[in-house]
Amino acid sequence: MLCPLHGPIWRENIGYFVDKYDKWSRYEAEDDTILIIYGSLYGHTESAANIVASRLAEAGQKNIAMYDASVTHPSYLLSEAFRCRRIVILSSTYNAEVYTPVKIFIDEMKSHNLQNRVFAVAENGTWAPTAGKQMREMLAFNNNVICDTTLTIKSALNESQKDSVDKFVNEILNK
Repeated sequence: MLCPLHGPIWRENIGYFVDKYDKWSRYEAEDDTILIIYGSLYGHTESAANIVASRLAEAGQKNIAMYDASVTHPSYLLSEAFRCRRIVILSSTYNAEVYTPVKIFIDEMKSHNLQNRVFAVAENGTWAPTAGKQMREMLAFNNNVICDTTLTIKSALNESQKDSVDKFVNEILNK
């Protein structure tokens, strides 16, 4: 029987729960799902997130989870971050900073000591995209790996950025 301080008492499938606690205690991802979190002001960053997810799927990635940080409670996003090994974060630049809902998500991961994840970041900004550099600095904690490529979007992705998107997706898949 497992009797945690918070939550239900487990009387069946004890091995399943012991495995979960063991992974969580080592900050090991539960599976190879790629988590995509985005924060979009006018829909262009959301569109880019959809394009990245489509390209990942076309390349053979079977498990992809995608959430809008503006409408999904940070506790759900954090739970998914603990479950997934690779996390892609796309953020609009808002007042020269990371869009607030995305910033809250990153702060939650940091305050909960998330470790051993692979991150990829994409920034969007019409005249001064700065969110990417800031996210890279914010994510440099606890043995996390940050992909070298930052995808930069100036307002909306366009056909001329196909090679940049492909490079971004390939690096995510190969980390």
